[in-house]
Amino acid sequence: MRPIFNPETSEERKAVILNHLKEHREAIDNVQRCLAEHPEIDIETFHERFNKLERKHRRLIALITLNETTKKSN
Repeated sequence: MRPIFNPETSEERKAVILNHLKEHREAIDNVQRCLAEHPEIDIETFHERFNKLERKHRRLIALITLNETTKKSN
C-alpha cells in the first residue's frame, strides 16, 4: 500500500515521505518477527499484536494520503 500524492508534490518530498514509510515498515516487520520468535506469546496474542501493528501502518499511510491530497501547493 502506497500513499497517494498531490500531483504538485515535489519529488524530493515524495522521496522523504516514502523513505520514512520504508523505515516504519522495517521497524514494524522487526517487531513482528520478534513476536513470532518469542516463546511465551501464544498464537492468539501474536495475531492480535500483529494485526494492531498492521493497522497502525495502514493508518499512517492513510493520514499521509489525506494530508497530501488535501493540501494546496504553494
